[in-house]
Amino acid sequence: MADVEYTLGAMSLPDYVENTLGTLPGGNSTRTVVPGKSVTYYFHARGGDAGKFTAELSAVDATHTRVTTSMTMNGGADELMKTKYLPVGKEFGVVGRDTMREQIDARLERRPFDKEVTKKAMAGFAVANMGAMMKSTNDVMDDVAKMQENRTVEPAFVPGPPIVEPVPSR
Repeated sequence: MADVEYTLGAMSLPDYVENTLGTLPGGNSTRTVVPGKSVTYYFHARGGDAGKFTAELSAVDATHTRVTTSMTMNGGADELMKTKYLPVGKEFGVVGRDTMREQIDARLERRPFDKEVTKKAMAGFAVANMGAMMKSTNDVMDDVAKMQENRTVEPAFVPGPPIVEPVPSR
Protein backbone atom coordinates (compact mmCIF):
# COMPACT_ATOMS: atom_id res chain seq x y z
CA MET A 1 0.00 0.00 0.00
CA ALA A 2 2.89 2.38 0.67
CA ASP A 3 3.98 2.22 -2.99
CA VAL A 4 0.48 3.10 -4.22
CA GLU A 5 0.19 5.91 -1.68
CA TYR A 6 3.57 7.31 -2.74
CA THR A 7 2.70 7.08 -6.46
CA LEU A 8 -0.60 8.91 -5.98
CA GLY A 9 0.87 11.50 -3.63
CA ALA A 10 3.67 12.35 -6.08
CA MET A 11 1.53 12.11 -9.22
CA SER A 12 1.27 15.15 -11.46
CA LEU A 13 -2.19 16.22 -12.52
CA PRO A 14 -3.31 15.33 -16.04
CA ASP A 15 -3.09 18.05 -18.70
CA TYR A 16 -6.86 18.58 -18.88
CA VAL A 17 -7.00 19.34 -15.13
CA GLU A 18 -3.88 21.55 -15.14
CA ASN A 19 -4.98 23.44 -18.25
CA THR A 20 -8.53 24.02 -17.00
CA LEU A 21 -7.31 25.33 -13.65
CA GLY A 22 -4.59 27.37 -15.37
CA THR A 23 -7.17 29.38 -17.34
CA LEU A 24 -9.03 30.51 -14.22
CA PRO A 25 -8.10 33.39 -11.89
CA GLY A 26 -6.52 31.80 -8.82
CA GLY A 27 -6.87 28.36 -10.39
CA ASN A 28 -4.66 25.82 -8.66
CA SER A 29 -4.70 22.56 -6.76
CA THR A 30 -3.47 21.24 -3.45
CA ARG A 31 -3.33 17.71 -2.11
CA THR A 32 -3.38 15.96 1.21
CA VAL A 33 -2.27 12.45 2.03
CA VAL A 34 -3.76 10.58 4.97
CA PRO A 35 -1.22 7.76 5.41
CA GLY A 36 -2.69 4.33 4.75
CA LYS A 37 -6.09 5.81 3.92
CA SER A 38 -6.39 8.35 1.09
CA VAL A 39 -4.95 10.96 -1.23
CA THR A 40 -7.20 13.96 -1.90
CA TYR A 41 -6.67 16.61 -4.56
CA TYR A 42 -8.45 19.94 -3.96
CA PHE A 43 -9.28 22.26 -6.84
CA HIS A 44 -9.38 26.03 -6.26
CA ALA A 45 -10.40 29.02 -8.36
CA ARG A 46 -11.21 32.68 -7.66
CA GLY A 47 -10.23 32.26 -4.01
CA GLY A 48 -12.68 29.43 -3.33
CA ASP A 49 -12.76 25.66 -3.18
CA ALA A 50 -14.42 24.32 -6.33
CA GLY A 51 -14.17 20.61 -5.64
CA LYS A 52 -12.07 17.63 -4.73
CA PHE A 53 -11.02 14.27 -6.08
CA THR A 54 -10.35 11.56 -3.52
CA ALA A 55 -8.56 8.25 -4.00
CA GLU A 56 -9.29 5.97 -1.03
CA LEU A 57 -6.84 3.14 -0.41
CA SER A 58 -7.64 -0.23 1.13
CA ALA A 59 -5.46 -3.31 1.40
CA VAL A 60 -6.76 -6.33 -0.50
CA ASP A 61 -3.90 -8.51 0.72
CA ALA A 62 -0.20 -8.09 1.50
CA THR A 63 0.69 -7.17 -2.09
CA HIS A 64 -2.48 -5.60 -3.53
CA THR A 65 -4.25 -2.31 -2.84
CA ARG A 66 -7.75 -1.32 -3.95
CA VAL A 67 -8.14 2.30 -5.03
CA THR A 68 -11.67 3.74 -4.94
CA THR A 69 -12.16 7.20 -6.39
CA SER A 70 -14.75 9.95 -6.12
CA MET A 71 -15.12 13.48 -7.46
CA THR A 72 -17.19 16.03 -5.60
CA MET A 73 -17.84 19.52 -6.93
CA ASN A 74 -18.95 22.14 -4.42
CA GLY A 75 -22.26 23.95 -4.86
CA GLY A 76 -20.54 27.13 -6.07
CA ALA A 77 -18.20 25.37 -8.53
CA ASP A 78 -19.89 26.77 -11.63
CA GLU A 79 -19.51 30.33 -10.35
CA LEU A 80 -15.89 29.77 -9.28
CA MET A 81 -14.95 28.01 -12.51
CA LYS A 82 -16.83 30.15 -15.00
CA THR A 83 -15.32 31.47 -18.17
CA LYS A 84 -16.82 34.31 -20.19
CA TYR A 85 -19.10 32.02 -22.13
CA LEU A 86 -19.56 28.83 -20.12
CA PRO A 87 -19.31 27.70 -16.51
CA VAL A 88 -16.95 24.74 -16.57
CA GLY A 89 -17.67 23.36 -13.10
CA LYS A 90 -20.04 20.66 -14.35
CA GLU A 91 -17.74 19.73 -17.23
CA PHE A 92 -14.77 19.61 -14.87
CA GLY A 93 -16.73 17.34 -12.52
CA VAL A 94 -17.30 14.80 -15.29
CA VAL A 95 -14.25 15.11 -17.51
CA GLY A 96 -11.90 15.83 -14.60
CA ARG A 97 -13.12 12.74 -12.75
CA ASP A 98 -12.54 10.44 -15.73
CA THR A 99 -9.20 12.06 -16.54
CA MET A 100 -7.97 11.75 -12.95
CA ARG A 101 -9.02 8.08 -12.86
CA GLU A 102 -7.11 7.43 -16.08
CA GLN A 103 -4.02 9.22 -14.70
CA ILE A 104 -4.11 6.99 -11.61
CA ASP A 105 -4.63 3.82 -13.67
CA ALA A 106 -1.80 4.77 -16.04
CA ARG A 107 0.64 5.46 -13.20
CA LEU A 108 -0.21 2.33 -11.23
CA GLU A 109 -0.13 0.15 -14.35
CA ARG A 110 3.09 1.85 -15.52
CA ARG A 111 1.74 2.71 -18.95
CA PRO A 112 1.20 5.91 -20.95
CA PHE A 113 -1.84 8.06 -20.25
CA ASP A 114 -4.66 7.27 -22.71
CA LYS A 115 -5.86 10.63 -24.10
CA GLU A 116 -8.89 8.91 -25.63
CA VAL A 117 -10.40 8.71 -22.14
CA THR A 118 -10.46 12.51 -21.90
CA LYS A 119 -11.74 12.89 -25.48
CA LYS A 120 -14.60 10.43 -24.85
CA ALA A 121 -15.54 12.13 -21.57
CA MET A 122 -15.57 15.54 -23.29
CA ALA A 123 -17.69 14.23 -26.18
CA GLY A 124 -20.13 12.59 -23.77
CA PHE A 125 -20.43 15.78 -21.75
CA ALA A 126 -21.00 17.87 -24.90
CA VAL A 127 -23.77 15.57 -26.15
CA ALA A 128 -25.45 15.44 -22.75
CA ASN A 129 -25.30 19.24 -22.43
CA MET A 130 -25.96 20.25 -26.03
CA GLY A 131 -28.33 23.09 -25.08
CA ALA A 132 -25.73 24.84 -22.92
CA MET A 133 -23.06 24.27 -25.55
CA MET A 134 -25.28 25.79 -28.27
CA LYS A 135 -26.03 28.80 -26.06
CA SER A 136 -22.32 29.26 -25.46
CA THR A 137 -21.62 29.10 -29.20
CA ASN A 138 -24.39 31.63 -29.90
CA ASP A 139 -23.00 33.97 -27.22
CA VAL A 140 -19.55 33.81 -28.83
CA MET A 141 -21.00 34.51 -32.27
CA ASP A 142 -23.03 37.47 -30.91
CA ASP A 143 -19.87 38.95 -29.38
CA VAL A 144 -17.95 38.48 -32.64
CA ALA A 145 -20.75 40.24 -34.56
CA LYS A 146 -20.69 43.16 -32.08
CA MET A 147 -16.92 43.48 -32.41
CA GLN A 148 -17.23 43.58 -36.19
CA GLU A 149 -19.96 46.23 -36.02
CA ASN A 150 -17.87 48.40 -33.69
CA ARG A 151 -14.62 47.91 -35.56
CA THR A 152 -12.90 51.06 -36.71
CA VAL A 153 -11.94 50.87 -40.35
CA GLU A 154 -8.55 52.31 -41.15
CA PRO A 155 -8.50 54.75 -44.08
CA ALA A 156 -7.11 53.47 -47.35
CA PHE A 157 -3.39 53.92 -47.86
CA VAL A 158 -2.50 57.40 -49.09
CA PRO A 159 1.05 57.72 -50.42
CA GLY A 160 3.12 60.54 -49.03
CA PRO A 161 6.22 62.28 -50.31
CA PRO A 162 9.27 60.08 -50.96
CA ILE A 163 11.39 59.38 -47.92
CA VAL A 164 14.67 59.63 -49.86
CA GLU A 165 15.48 62.78 -51.79
CA PRO A 166 16.07 62.05 -55.47
CA VAL A 167 19.69 62.14 -56.56
CA PRO A 168 20.36 65.33 -58.58
CA SER A 169 21.30 64.68 -62.18
CA ARG A 170 24.61 66.08 -63.46
